Amino acid sequence: MRLTEQQMFDHYKKRIESGAPDRRTRFNVIQYLCSFPNIDPYKMAATVVDDGFYIAFDDSSISVAENQRNRRRVHETAEG
Repeated sequence: MRLTEQQMFDHYKKRIESGAPDRRTRFNVIQYLCSFPNIDPYKMAATVVDDGFYIAFDDSSISVAENQRNRRRVHETAEG
């Protein structure tokens, strides 16, 4: 049985949220998990934030400016 896009999105959202019992996660974790099924990580992060989770934008492999761009894009996606 093949999952619909929404079912796939919901499955990965549950994986992210269940892996963060303190309701905190990092954006690069969301990016990594969303890369396999080709899910938009910004949309995923926005829905996780809507559920009350805190997302850290602290990826040391990219610049501070890139981390800030990712944060802005997540907030823009959340606002819709």
